Amino acid sequence: QASDMDSSDDYILFNITRLPQAGEVMKIPGPGLTGYPVSHFLQKDLSQSIVYYRHTGNEVFDDSFEVVLSDFHDPPNLSEPQVVVVHIEPVPDKPPKEVAGSSRCLVIKETEMAHITLQHLHFVDEESPNSELTYTVTTPPFHIGPHSIPDAGRLFLVDSLPRFTKNSHAPVLRLFTQHAVNFMKVAYMPPVMDIGPYPQYIQFILSVTNHMGLTVPGICFNITVLPV
Repeated sequence: QASDMDSSDDYILFNITRLPQAGEVMKIPGPGLTGYPVSHFLQKDLSQSIVYYRHTGNEVFDDSFEVVLSDFHDPPNLSEPQVVVVHIEPVPDKPPKEVAGSSRCLVIKETEMAHITLQHLHFVDEESPNSELTYTVTTPPFHIGPHSIPDAGRLFLVDSLPRFTKNSHAPVLRLFTQHAVNFMKVAYMPPVMDIGPYPQYIQFILSVTNHMGLTVPGICFNITVLPV
């Protein structure tokens, strides 16, 4: 808002001397009509809320433009250039994305346990931190090959066990974050009992959701458990 001692504030003219880079300054010509780009506007247009900034939709979230104010004297009185800073609040419109090289597979001996790491499972989201990327185990581990046994093992939270050894009482993990994966807090425990002479081929299904609720479903993770 500007003021002029010698003329009506309504008719102070804002001249855009440097255009914004990630959007346009728009003016609505009348009720129910679509706005159009402008290079200048009056203070009364601001008072009537008919001038606005329109973001063009690219991934730039900070913008600015420059204005010089003038009155209607002849010649006009001019202000120093003023910079208007625009901050665009990002709105997530894309689901999480898998990082190239994420294997989604694990080979493990039946006597061992294994951390699920970034190399195994890695999704990112432009607007969500890793702590707000949540995995849901929609289908717990199950057998997909021949020679299967009843137990397909389980996912568990490393901190839920006093020691990193096989334990049939380990709580089954259903929800975890990418942050937990990054810090090696998620692990797989093979079947507690002897698996016999044949490898066990196991799979579980995940979904991953960002903080706005956008979800990638049907993420398959394959595990091969080798006999010892």
